[in-house]
Formats: sequence, C-alpha cells, structure tokens
Amino acid sequence: MGILLKTAFSGVLLGVTLHVAGDVYGDYSTYVVLRDHGIKLAEEDDDLKKQIGFPFVDHGPWYNSSIGWTPMRQSVSIIFPLRGPKQVSDVSVRAIRNKKDGYKNTVLYNLLNGADWRILDCHAMLPDDKGLVTPKSLMPYTSHQSASECVECKVSDSGKKNRDSNKDAIKPDTTKDQNMKH
Repeated sequence: MGILLKTAFSGVLLGVTLHVAGDVYGDYSTYVVLRDHGIKLAEEDDDLKKQIGFPFVDHGPWYNSSIGWTPMRQSVSIIFPLRGPKQVSDVSVRAIRNKKDGYKNTVLYNLLNGADWRILDCHAMLPDDKGLVTPKSLMPYTSHQSASECVECKVSDSGKKNRDSNKDAIKPDTTKDQNMKH
C-alpha cells in the first residue's frame, strides 16, 4: 500500500510540474515573439530612435517585463523596457492569435503554428521636456478606404422599429424620486 501511494504521489507531482513548466514556457515563448515584433517596430520609428538613442543597448531583463492574457488566451498584452544610449522607454504590444481554430495550448500554438500572432497595437512611452510621459504609436500608417469605396449601411424597417420601441424601455423610473420629495 505504501509503494502505491508513493507512486501515485510521484505521478501527481510530475504532472503538476509538467503543467506549470508548460505554462511558463508558453508565456515566455509568446513574450519573446511579441518582444521581437515590438523591437522591430521600434527600430523603424525615427522619433523613438532620436528620443532614447540608437542603437538600442538592450531590451531589459525579462523580470522587468509583464505579460497579460484574456481568459480564453486568444489575446495577449506585453510591456517591456527598451533602453537606448540616452533614455529608457516602456514598449507595449497587444496581439491576438491569427488562427482561431489552432491549438488551445499556448506552447503547441507557438511551436506548431509558428507563433502566428497579429499585432493590434504597439506604442512606446516617451518622456517630454516637462517630465511627463506620453504614449507614441509605433504602428506603421495604414491608409483607410476612401469615401467612394465605402458601402452605405442599410437598416431594415424591422430593425428601425425595434430600435424605436426600445427607447421607451430605457426611460428611468422617476416616481420613486417624486415620492421621496413629499
């Protein structure tokens, strides 16, 4: 009986250890991929290079960084320090998974899908002359469709009717307030 309990305990301990190690590796591999994207975008921004200096000395140690996930682990946000010869700036990168039908496990997603993340936002926090810090977008400019290419939105009569009927349902009840005054 004692050997059976030892074996069971060892198996549970091994399983928990592998789960934690996989979770840590998934976070770290995602952090490295997004950090590299952020550094690449920072190297393309002339204002950032002029402000903190170029070439960048380093991107700071991993323990000065942070990573945050949405509950379903489809979206992630990281913040890491980027050090230049003149100053340091925090760079923030937000991304989502490109393949929604991919692996749920972050380790498998990064290894087997090639860490396919779509960058939604990337910005650096730049100090100004007054000591205030302001965010600066590092995302490249993308032009939007011209007005002639837009498709006009159409609302059906039933949709308009539903919206009009909901206006009455939103009105606040003021009878309690009037009764309280008396």
